[in-house]
Formats: sequence, structure tokens, C-alpha cells
Amino acid sequence: MRACPQGVLGQAGAAQHGQQLRVPGDKAFLLYDSYGFPLEITAEMAAESGVGVDTEGFEEAMQEQKRRSKDAAKVNACSSCASTLSPSDIVFVNQPWLSIWQA
Repeated sequence: MRACPQGVLGQAGAAQHGQQLRVPGDKAFLLYDSYGFPLEITAEMAAESGVGVDTEGFEEAMQEQKRRSKDAAKVNACSSCASTLSPSDIVFVNQPWLSIWQA
């Protein structure tokens, strides 16, 4: 398990939001994505310091990351060699469970 980085809330950089200091959602997501630091723990630590967490911004960053991940998977799937195989490329080895294409 990776150690918690020093001054994790300091790294997140709390910002003024109205009357309350808040850890920006993108920074909370960075802690989650880069260090595996759960949002709940970030929120708990922030609350101990009298600081809130922008959970809506965190969710937006999470959705953006999911979108980027899906887009990258589409590109990788289209460029893989499996998409260029045809039935004539398959060699039958007398093991039905090894055959990719069924006649």
C-alpha cells in the first residue's frame, strides 16, 4: 500500500467558495486518481480542519475520466489485431474450445 502523501489537504489547495473554504473537486479527484485516496477520507480530513469538499466537482471529474477511458478503449479495440482477423486466418487445432470462429 502506498503511503499517504505529506500534507494531502495542503496539496489539494483549499479555495474560497462563498463563505466556506472547500477543497476543489478536481483536486479531490486527483488525490483519488493518483494516490488512491478515497473521497470519504478526504472529506473527513477536510472537515477536521473546518474545510469542505466540492463533491459535485469530484463527480464531474470522475465522469470526465470515465469518458476518456471509454474513448481510449474504443481506439484500442479498433486498432487491435482481433478486429482484422477473418475466418480464413484461423487454424483449426482439433480443440473446439480454441476455435474463435464457428462455422
